[in-house]
Amino acid sequence: WDITEIDKLPPTIRDSYMALYNTTNDIGYWTMREIVINTIPYMQKVWADECKVYIKEVHWYNKGIKLTLKEYMDNAVDSIEGLIMLLGSYFLTTDKLMEEGLDY
Repeated sequence: WDITEIDKLPPTIRDSYMALYNTTNDIGYWTMREIVINTIPYMQKVWADECKVYIKEVHWYNKGIKLTLKEYMDNAVDSIEGLIMLLGSYFLTTDKLMEEGLDY
């Protein structure tokens, strides 16, 4: 979650990363201001997990690995970004955000 070396990235990846970084930090800033809980570490973890799933899919593609439907669906559940959208929506819409719930 460090942007100090962002200039070393290709422009398309740099732009995408900055959009991700800014949006996540905006949500985190809003929740810290309104609810007094820092949600940025939770969002960072979800994004890191999402990127690991993408890397797995790229590996399969580059190696020409053909998956069974079950193998594909097990990974697809994580790669559709549902958790990211739910987590961001939860932070922006709840009035009773508690760290115990976030840790769960």
